[in-house]
Amino acid sequence: LTKKYYDDFDDIEIISNDKDLYQLLNHKVNMRISKRGLEPEKIFTEEELKKELDITPSQVPDLKGLMGDSSDNLPGIPGVGEKTALKLIKEYGDIETLLKNVNELKGKLKERVEKHGEEALKWRKLATIITDFDLPISLDDIEYKGFDEDDLIAFYEKLEFHTFIKRLEKNQTKETIKYTVLTNDDAIEKALDDDSFIILESFEDNYHHAEKLGLAVVINEHQYFIPYETLIKSKAAKTYLESHAFEKSTFDLKKMLVMLKQDGLTVNHVTFDLLLAAYVINPSYTKDDFKVVVANFDYQDVPYKEDVYGKGAKQKVPAPSVFQEYAIRQAIAVRALKENLLETIKKRKQTTLLNDIEMPLTTILADMEFTGVRLDQEALDTFNDQLEEEIKSLTESIHEDAGESFNISSPKQLGEILFEKLDLPSYKKSKTGYSTNIDVLKKLKDKHPIIDKIIRYRTITKLQSTYVKGLKDSLHEDGKIHTIYKQAFTQTGRLSSIEPNLQNIPIRTEIGRDLRKVFIPEADHLMLAS
Repeated sequence: LTKKYYDDFDDIEIISNDKDLYQLLNHKVNMRISKRGLEPEKIFTEEELKKELDITPSQVPDLKGLMGDSSDNLPGIPGVGEKTALKLIKEYGDIETLLKNVNELKGKLKERVEKHGEEALKWRKLATIITDFDLPISLDDIEYKGFDEDDLIAFYEKLEFHTFIKRLEKNQTKETIKYTVLTNDDAIEKALDDDSFIILESFEDNYHHAEKLGLAVVINEHQYFIPYETLIKSKAAKTYLESHAFEKSTFDLKKMLVMLKQDGLTVNHVTFDLLLAAYVINPSYTKDDFKVVVANFDYQDVPYKEDVYGKGAKQKVPAPSVFQEYAIRQAIAVRALKENLLETIKKRKQTTLLNDIEMPLTTILADMEFTGVRLDQEALDTFNDQLEEEIKSLTESIHEDAGESFNISSPKQLGEILFEKLDLPSYKKSKTGYSTNIDVLKKLKDKHPIIDKIIRYRTITKLQSTYVKGLKDSLHEDGKIHTIYKQAFTQTGRLSSIEPNLQNIPIRTEIGRDLRKVFIPEADHLMLAS
C-alpha cells in the first residue's frame, strides 16, 4: 500500500510495532509505534532509524538475515547478534559484499559467516517485504467511512466495554426531556396519580449518608420532579407515598425506603422494582450504575452516573436541571422496561420468586439497615487497648529475637531479617525481595521462635486496622453500625454486607470471638448468630 499509493499522498503513516516494516520508511513514510507502560507513542522516521541503529531502511532485511528473528522463525547466522550484525553492515553495507570480503574476518566469526553466509541470504529474502504485486483492493475499498453506532454499541455491550460506550455517548446530543418541577402542595396533589414510576435521586453511593435531591415521578405522558426539601414538608406527597391505592414502580426500593425512613416517611404499594427484576432474570445484570443495568435490556436513553456527577475526587452535585433530568430519564426507563421484564419473568416461571420472596425481603432488609446494629463503644475501646498492649509486647519480643529494631510490617525489611540475618531457608524470592507471605511463614514455624510471634503480630494488627478502626469509622451518631445488605448482588442469591462488611467478623479464633462481643442487642432483645 505504501508503494502503490506513494504518489497519492503527501504523508503516509504506518501504525505498527513490527520492526520488519522499518524497511518501508523514507522521507514520506513514517511509523507510529507504541512504547511500554505509560510512555507516549512515538513517531519513528528514516532519520530515527539511522540515529538508533545506524542503518538505512534498505539494510533492515540484511540485519535480519545476519542476526535472525525468533518471532519470524529466522535463525540467522549462529553466534551473530544485533551488535555484531550492525557492525558488519556498517563495514560492508550488505550481505553480498560481506561474503565477497569474508577473508577479512577472523576466528569464529569468519568460520560462521563462511558456513552460514548463503543461508543468511535466504533469511534476508524471507525478511524482505514484497511490494511489487497486484493488490485486489483499491483506495475506495479501504476508505474509512465511519462506523455503525448501533452495531458498535451492541458489540461493546456484549463485551461490557462501558468506558468505550461512554466515549461514544459523550458525542451524542440527547433530546431534552420536558418536565415540571412541583414546589407546593396543590400542584403535587393535582399531579400525582395511580400507576406511577418513581425514582428518589441522591448523591453518593452509600445512601445512609447520601444527599437527597428529590423525587422524579412519571405518570402517563407527564413527568414531574419534586425537590427533596419540598417532598418532606408536603402533606400531599406524604399521602401519595404512603397510600396503598396508588400503584408505584421504581428502581432499588430498599434504598428509597431507607432514605425516606431517615425523615420519618415511607412508601407503600410498590409493586415493581427494576433492580430486583433484573437480578431475578440474570444476577450478573445488577451493577451500581443504573445505565449499566438497563443497557442489558437494550435500553440506552439514560446517561452513565459518572457523566452526571463526575468521578472520584471530582464528584459533585451538578446543576438541578442536570440531576432532575437524569432522575426522570431513570423513571421513564423503568416504565419502558417493566412490561417486557415481567413477561420474561413470567415465561421463566419466576413470578413467585420476584413477588413473594425478593420484593417482601427488600422491605425487611430496609428495616434492618435503618435499625442498625448496636455497638458497645466502651467494650470496643477496651478491646482496642488490649490489642495495642499486645502489639507493643510482640514488637519488643520480635525486635529482641531479631537483635535489632525494624519495621515488622515491611516485607522487605522482614525478609532481610529472616533470610539474611537469621539465615532461615527462603522459599520464594523475586526482584523486589524475599516472600514473607503466610504460606512461607508456616513452613518456617519450627525453624525459629520469631515466626509464631510474627504470625500473631499480623493477626492482631489486621484485626485492629481492618475491624476495630473500620467499625469505629463506620459508627453513626446514634452509636450504631448501619451497613448495606446487598440483595441483588451474588450469583447464588445469598446476601452480601458492605460499608462495613459485617459478614467477615472473625469467629474461628478466640480473639475474633472477643471482637464479636462488642455487638450488642437492643434492650430486651436477643442477638442470634449462626
